[in-house]
Amino acid sequence: MLDWHVEHRPGEPTTLTFSKTTVDFKIEVVVAPSSLSPENLRARSITITPPTDDTLDPSVFGALRLRALLKEMTEDLHSPFLRYQLQSGQDPEWLDPFIDLPKPGRRGRPDVEYAIWADRYVLAVEQSGGKPLPLLMSQHPGHSEASLRAILNKARVRKLLGKSPPGKAGGQLLPRAIELLEQHSCPITSRGA
Repeated sequence: MLDWHVEHRPGEPTTLTFSKTTVDFKIEVVVAPSSLSPENLRARSITITPPTDDTLDPSVFGALRLRALLKEMTEDLHSPFLRYQLQSGQDPEWLDPFIDLPKPGRRGRPDVEYAIWADRYVLAVEQSGGKPLPLLMSQHPGHSEASLRAILNKARVRKLLGKSPPGKAGGQLLPRAIELLEQHSCPITSRGA
């Protein structure tokens, strides 16, 4: 399983570092923001270090499995939570490919990603005067009304977003969503909405 870290420094591009630690090595891959496209992933640097102050055993290089690492990095770049962290550095070029680039594999999407969308929706209901989907589509290009409805339905099924009144847009952020957003240090933009 990969760890990742997003770093925002004033006046510098956002940096994303993926890392994996085993008993034999630690590998870190730094990806430049200009290359962060799941279809065109490029590393700025790859660093391999031994777990102690020792030297690397040459057999480690065969165990790195860089192709599998690249595949996992690409999957993680599809994560709205990671994209959310990248966008918090005020880099406007980030898009959230939640539906258009579905996450492969069996792991599925974590609840925090649906909590982010639930929060966006609750705020959009307030800001749009009851017409949140057109506002969300304008804020998150590439998402259709149908795809946003599917996301919100899953957020409701996962007990993150409350039901809307019959025939109207609405619903409140449920305690589980608030807890997830707080655990992941995500601002709750709909507070007070």
